[in-house]
Amino acid sequence: AQKDAGTEQGMKLREMINMDVERCFSEEPRLSCRVARNTLRRVLLAHAHKHRSSRPGQMSYRQGFHEIAAVMLLICMDGTWTSGAENAQAASTSKEVVNSDDLEVYRELGDAAAVPADAYALFDALLSVHRLGEMYE
Repeated sequence: AQKDAGTEQGMKLREMINMDVERCFSEEPRLSCRVARNTLRRVLLAHAHKHRSSRPGQMSYRQGFHEIAAVMLLICMDGTWTSGAENAQAASTSKEVVNSDDLEVYRELGDAAAVPADAYALFDALLSVHRLGEMYE
């Protein structure tokens, strides 16, 4: 998105995404913080950049994409373990369910640092692979 950020279309895209991100699920506390909003903005800009149209004047972002991306972000945030104490608590309460050999896998899957990439992957798959984006054209 950096390459076309200075063009008129790039500036219009950023403006539209910024406006949508600020209005998106404002009642949801987890999406109200600056970090979550910046993550949502990056997911949307990355998707728009990847799917830039070769046709002049066409936008790679549509009204409503922000709501889908926000839900994907929340889903990914729900699956994270944010602290060592939380990891220990989860491990001790689930000994019957989780084999201790699998804890490293769960730690990696629940890594909060992976949330932006995971949210992007889900969002892109819904819009592109499963063609949900076509409903917005």
